[in-house]
Amino acid sequence: MAGTLNLADYPIKSFEIISDQPSVVSVSQSGVHYSRNVGAHLWKLKIETDMMARLQYQALWAFLISQNGRLENFEVTLPVHGQSLGTVTGTVTVSSWTDDNTVILTNVGGGSTLKAGDMFQFADHTKVYMCTADTSESGGDMTVNLMPSARTQSVTGTLLDFTPSFTVVLDDSEISIKRDTYTSSLKITCMEALT
Repeated sequence: MAGTLNLADYPIKSFEIISDQPSVVSVSQSGVHYSRNVGAHLWKLKIETDMMARLQYQALWAFLISQNGRLENFEVTLPVHGQSLGTVTGTVTVSSWTDDNTVILTNVGGGSTLKAGDMFQFADHTKVYMCTADTSESGGDMTVNLMPSARTQSVTGTLLDFTPSFTVVLDDSEISIKRDTYTSSLKITCMEALT
């Protein structure tokens, strides 16, 4: 992995998180709808900086160039999405699984909550997951509905991180910088690169 891009260090104009879960859809002449997942889920990120002075844009541009096009993975932490809207306390670990989309957590602090849309990671995954329904602690445990489906079910005792970093690779081998008379901005597109 070639470093971490902390977007809090730069003036961000906008960022977009894209959930890409390919499927094939077909509709018969009688109107019956058929669909099937055909690929794994990936998060994609589109980031646009606000205008920056040369000192800032040159450092960011150098970081992106050092990724060797689409060769190197790096981590991206997103402002705003770096924290849950819910309040989770305790040393939260996996207790068990109901299925690939439902995990039961334990060691959850009293009164803890997760909100639909909160993101998290298991300590043994680089994949980022999303909580799909509001949930709260009950007796030190919490049942979490998640998407996408777990790549593998983490074992009992695996820690969770509620401030996730996306492991990504640049989505294009070209990196351009737009400069006017005094300032510059960058557009970055990247996609999840799982290990």
